[in-house]
Amino acid sequence: MCSSENMAKLSKELFTIFLFISIWNSVTLAFPRFPNSPAATRLPLIIVTNSTNPSEGDFGPFTFNTSTYGIQEAIDFVFSNGGGRIVLKNGIYKLNGSNLLSLDSSNKDRAALIRIPYPKNDFQYVPLTIEGEGNVWNYQEGNLGTTIPPTDGVIIQVVGNNTSVKKPSVIGIQMPPYGGGTYGFRNQVILSLGYMTIRVPANSAWGAYDLYYGTSVNVHHAAADMDAPTADIPEPMFPSMIALQLPEVGSYGPSIVNGFFAVGYYGGIQTSSHASLRAIFIQSCKNGFLTETNANHQNYIADLLIQWCPIGINMSHVQYYYIASYDAEQTVTSPAQKSWQKHINDIEFSAPGSVVIGHAHAVGSPGKLTTNNSTLLKILSAS
Repeated sequence: MCSSENMAKLSKELFTIFLFISIWNSVTLAFPRFPNSPAATRLPLIIVTNSTNPSEGDFGPFTFNTSTYGIQEAIDFVFSNGGGRIVLKNGIYKLNGSNLLSLDSSNKDRAALIRIPYPKNDFQYVPLTIEGEGNVWNYQEGNLGTTIPPTDGVIIQVVGNNTSVKKPSVIGIQMPPYGGGTYGFRNQVILSLGYMTIRVPANSAWGAYDLYYGTSVNVHHAAADMDAPTADIPEPMFPSMIALQLPEVGSYGPSIVNGFFAVGYYGGIQTSSHASLRAIFIQSCKNGFLTETNANHQNYIADLLIQWCPIGINMSHVQYYYIASYDAEQTVTSPAQKSWQKHINDIEFSAPGSVVIGHAHAVGSPGKLTTNNSTLLKILSAS
């Protein structure tokens, strides 16, 4: 049998443990990692909302000191916990173009509104998914530039510009370079982006998705457009104004794009190497596709539609490029078409390389794909 002395000692120890747990729970509830984020520890899924009601999401406009509707804070939180999935609830997220995050004080030309962090150690790979709640927004001409909130989609809309930053390099979502270690030249994040649109002001120098320093990216059901109807899209003037910039040469990871729409940019998509793309629609861009100046290795496109782009594909230093199906609507006249959209070539070679097209379909005059170097282009069938 236990003595009264032992019972008293046991009771005291149990009381101490109970008191410690009570105090710990009180402290963690009173001081969460981020204010107004009671569910922020519910990994791997984090909800971001554009509602001012904290009960509708973990992060949002109610997040302390946020300038991104809580999007940046959600990314930082998930990243600090080893990765996870962020879901943006349907709606429009208007971000002020003057709230930019610079790499450092001497490199403001790479400023961004939303930045993907980078691991601090070599070979530390972080899986990160950022997706809209519903299907991608409807990008038909009548919906471009509309202020009507989407009922089933997410739009990250940039409002205004920052004149203190070099405009040609200002972008919406950016993966900055990895900053340290032996292999410190790229961001070691396995990134997946989908079901969202980045919308920039008309006549701006903004790009949309700058994933140049990524290791492995998966972009699906995404878009980049302008806050203007198709007929009012101004001529893109800045070469760094790219809708989707895929990782650089030597990224050691694949770039997969499954469903992407771009309108109004200097370049619709810029690829480098190890890229596989499907269901791509580029409209009213100076160049539908661009390849990096030191690009190499294989690239594959399953379905490509280019409309009203002076140059469909601008090839530079590419070893091999295969396109299963290429539809070109370059020379079709329309009241909405601008003089700067005048057709030049469907495929323009500025350096040696080769392009093989499984099936080509050209609408309008001359009724076939045009190029400045036919010896580097091989078309297996055409209609």
